[in-house]
Amino acid sequence: MFQNNVKVIDFGFARANLHPSAEGQFDRSETYCGSYSYASPEILLSIPYIPQLADVWSMGVILYAMVTCYVLYYIHTHTPV
Repeated sequence: MFQNNVKVIDFGFARANLHPSAEGQFDRSETYCGSYSYASPEILLSIPYIPQLADVWSMGVILYAMVTCYVLYYIHTHTPV
């Protein structure tokens, strides 16, 4: 039943209340974490970022890898961000 389905999940740094403010603004996060190969440029540069947009970036990286069978860039390091 669930064969051939892809599920991507990581609740290690899940946050609650990610709804926009009354002015339509999203809170920016300053939690710089995740796999460098999938992280958005804002995370790599340690710039406060909107988590939802960073997640869309990561999903795009995954989609690219699935479609092309090639990882666009691979960054392997143990240095903390």
